[in-house]
Amino acid sequence: MKTTGIFITALFIIVGLYDLVVVVRHGVGCSVSQFIQESCFVSPLFNGCIFFLLGHWLGYMPPKWYNAESLIKVLADKLIEQDYIFKDDKGFYCWTASGTRLVGQTKRDS
Repeated sequence: MKTTGIFITALFIIVGLYDLVVVVRHGVGCSVSQFIQESCFVSPLFNGCIFFLLGHWLGYMPPKWYNAESLIKVLADKLIEQDYIFKDDKGFYCWTASGTRLVGQTKRDS
C-alpha cells in the first residue's frame, strides 16, 4: 500500500475510534456524524465542500493507459533500460539459464 493509502486508512480508523468513544461517553448528539449534519444545515458552503471532496475522491478517473500497445511499449522500454530484456529486428528476448529466449515478436511493416 502506498503512503497515501496508509494515511487515509489510519485517518478513517482514528476518526472512527474517536467517534465511538464520543458516542459511548457523551451520546449520539456529540458524534462526528451529528457534527457533519448540523454543519451542513448551518453552512451550505460546508455542505458543498463535503460533496466536492467526495466527488473528487470517488469520481471516475480515466485510466492512464488508453490501449494495450502504449502500456506494452512503456513496460518494454523500462525492461530494456534495466537489462531484463533486449531487442533486435526479430523481437524481444529475455535472459534464461540456458541462454536467451524470444518472448515477443516485433510487428513487420507490410
